[in-house]
Amino acid sequence: MALSPSERIPLIRECATLLDKQDWAEVDLVLGQFGLPTSDYDLPETKAAYVIQMIQNAGDEPLAALHRFLVDEAVGSGHPGRGPWTSENLRLFCSHLAAHKNVVGQVREELARFGVEGFVAHDSIEPSKEWAQVIEQGLADCDAMIVFLHDGFRESAWCDQEVGWVLGRQRPVLPLNYGIHPYGFLGKYQDQPCQNATSVQVAAFVLDWLIKTPSLHGRLSHGLVNAFVTSGSWNFTRRVVPLLEQIASVTDDDLTNMERAARDHVDVRECAIGEQTGPEWVADFVRTRRGPTAAATWVDDTEPPF
Repeated sequence: MALSPSERIPLIRECATLLDKQDWAEVDLVLGQFGLPTSDYDLPETKAAYVIQMIQNAGDEPLAALHRFLVDEAVGSGHPGRGPWTSENLRLFCSHLAAHKNVVGQVREELARFGVEGFVAHDSIEPSKEWAQVIEQGLADCDAMIVFLHDGFRESAWCDQEVGWVLGRQRPVLPLNYGIHPYGFLGKYQDQPCQNATSVQVAAFVLDWLIKTPSLHGRLSHGLVNAFVTSGSWNFTRRVVPLLEQIASVTDDDLTNMERAARDHVDVRECAIGEQTGPEWVADFVRTRRGPTAAATWVDDTEPPF
């Protein structure tokens, strides 16, 4: 899946931050091994600025591979891909106290319906795996974090470290206020009151925040499209639609999957969306994101149902 500019920028920044800690020879060694350019002329004052200059025009694949390598090095993991994440959907780390894992698990399950993969340590780690290492990998690879601020959170050294790690990586963070206001470095973020909210309502708060954070739209749009094309009811199809309508950029592959669903999937094909049929809505959605002159893409010669 192609990376959007809002996905590339954090990767470039983090690569620059991680390589800034190395000496110049090591920086060039790493860049060269990933097929990225190096230079001996007009060097910027800092290694971070130099790395940004060298990798800002890199292809998506070498950029992503470099980022994975540097993050794995930073957390002491020599096994890329062994983290807790299982898909290319948006990766959301859920920082919480163990006593409230049931509440957090319910929110995660609701978010999963919309294609958001939540990491809840007490539910997501296989018993045979070293839990600290898996948590580190989850923190290293997450796109964003939600923080369940229950009474006692502030006294937990583990939770504080999780939040500090993600803040240090400059990932988006949403504090969920269950009676505790954000504090310390987290205090600069606006919290979402959740004391009397159900898990469905909390998930809706989180989805609204994710939608309003454009840097997350790459993986978020992919997950929402998957939720749309696999919808199990007309009602759920209609719940996903207003979320998708707020996403400006969707990959061609995902748009094609939506077209297939409009033709083949009953809960899209026969769903009324406002005054439109499902296929009519999909046609308009695809047209505005792919361009008005672009032809629809179909998997065979069957005519589209609109």
